[in-house]
Parts: sequence; structure tokens; C-alpha cells
Amino acid sequence: MPMQSRAEELARELGLFGTQVIFMPGWVPYEELQNYFLDSDVGVSAHFDTLETRYAFRTRILYYLWAGKPILTTAGDTLAQAVREYGAGFTPAEGDEDAWVDALCELRKQPVYAACCEGAKKLARQYVWSDVTQPLRDLCASAQQIGDIATSPSLGRSLRVRDWEQECDALQGRMHELLSSTSWRVSAPLRRAKLWWRAWRRV
Repeated sequence: MPMQSRAEELARELGLFGTQVIFMPGWVPYEELQNYFLDSDVGVSAHFDTLETRYAFRTRILYYLWAGKPILTTAGDTLAQAVREYGAGFTPAEGDEDAWVDALCELRKQPVYAACCEGAKKLARQYVWSDVTQPLRDLCASAQQIGDIATSPSLGRSLRVRDWEQECDALQGRMHELLSSTSWRVSAPLRRAKLWWRAWRRV
């Protein structure tokens, strides 16, 4: 991607490529992924602040929380707001390079770093699987069959038989009214001409 190429070029110009700045040439094997997070100091998600950001839930940040690492992420989405509320890191605006640099400098201070680690651990507890699935489990536990649904064993599915039959009857009645109307008979030559015109154009 263009941004990665620019970053690699800058790292080479500064003499940092392959030493302080390391780029991974592809995907990290999933079974090794945890090692990278546990060995890191800060989790960074420097994405753009777009309309998509408002509805995004960036699961990579959940990895940062699992590892208990401070987070540096672009402001604008739900997880960024949570990071800010729990003091789990910093959420500078997109493109504000000074704010990003300042945040990294703050994280170099041991008290700040330790506080963000603690905030990340507290935030991580909000996303424990047993908790986030509780509303779904409650719904399944209290689900009830609607009274007007009849189950057909042969089809293996539920149908609203009464509503379906009423809709079919109403639709047949409307079709009968349309086909027997004066406007339908009068417009018949126009419909035939339209079909003839389409067939002629295809030829």
C-alpha cells in the first residue's frame, strides 16, 4: 500500500529499517500472534477518521486489551471512546502528528504507562465472552413461540398460515379487479405495441 511504502522509505532514510523499525512481510501466523502482542509495549491503530469509523468495531484493539497494553488509537469510534473513558491510552485525532508524538512521549513516563496498563486491564474485563453474550443468552432463555404460528413437521419450519392465506386471497382479488378493469382493456394495444417494439429492437 502507498502509506506502507512511504513508511518503509522513511525508515530507510533514517537508518532505522530492520532495527528499531521492523515491517512484517505478510500475515503473522495465528498460532504465533499472541507472542507479538505480549512482547510489545504499546498497541497502535492509526486509522483514518471516516464515516466507516463511526460504525467500526476494530477487533485488533481487543488483542491489545487482552495483552494488557496501553492503546494509541484514532479518535472517532466506540472503542476509542472506551479507551479514553477507562484511561487505557490516548486517542489523538487523525493527521495531528504532534498529538501522536506527544502521546508516545507521555507513554514513555513510567507512571503514565503503568496507569494506562491498569486502565487497559479494567476495560478488557468489559469484553469478557461470558458477559458480552449474556443478552443473547437471556433472549434465548425467554423466547416463546408466537400463538398464530403453526409448525409443519414435513417442512420443518414455521409459517403464519392464517396471515399467508389472507394475503393470497387479497392479492388474487386485486389481480381480478385489475384484469377486468376498463383501463386494462383499453391499454391492451399499447402493451402489445411495446412488446413488438422491444422485439424489433433486439433484431
